[in-house]
Amino acid sequence: MLLLATPSTHVLLPARAGAGAAADARFVPLASLGRAPNVLLASPRLEVRSVEALVERARRQALVYASAGRGQTIHLCTAYFCALAGIRMTHRPYDAGSAHAYADLAAGRVHVYFDNLLGCRDAILRGDAIPLAISANERNRLLPGVPTLAERGFARHALEIWFGVAGAGLDAAARGAIDAARSDPGLRESLAAIGLTGAVGSGSELAQEIEASRDGWRYALESAE
Repeated sequence: MLLLATPSTHVLLPARAGAGAAADARFVPLASLGRAPNVLLASPRLEVRSVEALVERARRQALVYASAGRGQTIHLCTAYFCALAGIRMTHRPYDAGSAHAYADLAAGRVHVYFDNLLGCRDAILRGDAIPLAISANERNRLLPGVPTLAERGFARHALEIWFGVAGAGLDAAARGAIDAARSDPGLRESLAAIGLTGAVGSGSELAQEIEASRDGWRYALESAE
């Protein structure tokens, strides 16, 4: 059995009470697929074009931020940003999906949405969302003009979403097939084309990625509680 491993499956679930049978205990890391940054987006109706302008606006106006659901990575990213900036915004979760969140962002009914790069590129191209910064250690080639949050004074906010393959109960043949797929140049090109950074790697490299991300996501989780 295979699982797409992300911070939700291997960091956030184990960190929550009552998750004793979380995915990380049953699904062993098999391959790393890369990372994609989360992007701090503002509504075009808000008319802010920088992180500094957003923080200043939040200090004098009641702002609302969207998420894909309470406790999801988008929610945690925004809560963590607010904690680091010393501001408060009202949380509006959109459990039905991001399409509704983007419609309200474009219309100005919500003001901020902290989505992953893989999910927000079309909204940025349409002009429905203004990218202010990315949560990563370095700029992304698909958004070269968008600074990192570290460049804007938030060095601790580098919460990228890493992706990998984890498995449970696999035989040697299945593991061999995954190892062979990792070396396929076509896979590497496809992942890079959609915005993933970092080389396709082994299960041990995915395990290292998981461990390296625990503290950042723990801080974000604490900010949302």
